[in-house]
Parts: sequence; C-alpha cells; structure tokens
Amino acid sequence: GSMAEVQGAALADKAKALQAVKRDGMALQYLSKELRGDKDVVLAAVKKNGGALRNATAALRSDKDVVLEAVKESGFALDWASKDCRANQEIVLEAVRQCGPALKFASDDLRNCKDIVLEAVKTFVDALGLASEALRADEEVILAAVQQQAYALDYASEALRADRVFVLKALEVNEHALACVSDDLRKDKEVVMKAVQKGWQAFREADEQLQGDKDFVLKCVQVDGCALLFASVE
Repeated sequence: GSMAEVQGAALADKAKALQAVKRDGMALQYLSKELRGDKDVVLAAVKKNGGALRNATAALRSDKDVVLEAVKESGFALDWASKDCRANQEIVLEAVRQCGPALKFASDDLRNCKDIVLEAVKTFVDALGLASEALRADEEVILAAVQQQAYALDYASEALRADRVFVLKALEVNEHALACVSDDLRKDKEVVMKAVQKGWQAFREADEQLQGDKDFVLKCVQVDGCALLFASVE
C-alpha cells in the first residue's frame, strides 16, 4: 500500500478510537500503544474517565495537560500520574479539590503544603492524618477541618487541644468538638458553657464533675432545658 493509504488507515483508526473513548474512557486500554500515546485520544479518554490515565503511555502520564484533565474528572487519577506530576502544586490542588483522599498520592512535600491540606480537609478531614505535625498544630488548618467534622480536633496537636483561646474558637465553629479537647478544658465552665450555648447536646461531653455541679447545671438548663438530660444532679 502507498504511504497515502497507510496514513488514511491511521486516521480512520484515530477517528474510531476518539469515538470509542468519548463514549467510554476506559476503552483506551484496548487501543494500540500508538493510540494510547496519542495526546488527543488520551485527553478525550481522561475527560470522560480520569482513571483511564493508567492506560496512557508513560510520556502522557507525565504530561501536565493530560494529568490535569484526568484529576479534574477523578482526583484518584493522581495515583497513575508520573512522580513529577504528583509533585506539581497545580495538579495536586486540583486532585484534592475533586477528592480529598487523593492527597495520599501527592509527593511528601505537597502533603505538607498548607494550601493543599486546607483544600483537602474541606471534603476529607482525615487528610490531617497524612499531614505534618506542623500542620496539625496550625490553627487555620484545624479550624477548617473542625468546621467539617468535630472529630477533626483529635488530629490537632496536644498543645492546641489544651489551648483555651483556640478551643473557644473551635467550639464557636463546631460545639461537638468539646469531646476532643483536653480533660482540663472539659472541666472549664466557660469552655463548656460556650459549647452549650451553641448546642445543648455538647453538655454530654462535659466533665462528669460539671454534669454533677448543681449551680452550673442550672445555668446550662437556662440556656436549654434539654441539657438536663445529661446532668447527674438530683
């Protein structure tokens, strides 16, 4: 066959391949190596299904445009990206925005990058378990996580959980975090009252001593009668 025929056949193959991956991105795995290394075909595939990145050639798994499109569709696609892409701040930020748990595929440096962890905790507070000690002692990061889930305070440094000023801020954001503060602060009347003012159920997490303190219980009951449910006074 002439050169023109060979080129014609290749173009027909590419057109068919594009059609297939636009219907189902994972169809990429059944294509020839040549087509799995074709940027147009791979871009179309990962836009449909980010996980198709695993079937792209190594060159395209390290192509920033391709990886960015893949992680926008599915943050988990970061797992198939090249080492360089997993150390690229723009790509990782996009991945964790789409899916917080994708943080585990980021480079060590980026797992300890404040902007990235802040983004990840918006959808996945357990991202704090992957973050550095410095970030677990960072007020802004912990507050952002506590806003999502009270138990995020468990990941905070001991110093923060015993820091009265910080704990009052955390309770302002999520009163249920009282369960995770230091023992001393669960005995602290001002701290417990702050939580109860936000929601009476928080009284359940107060220290037993306070739950049995008649004067204090009366004050809590004035805020919300339901607090009586968790009191241990006669």
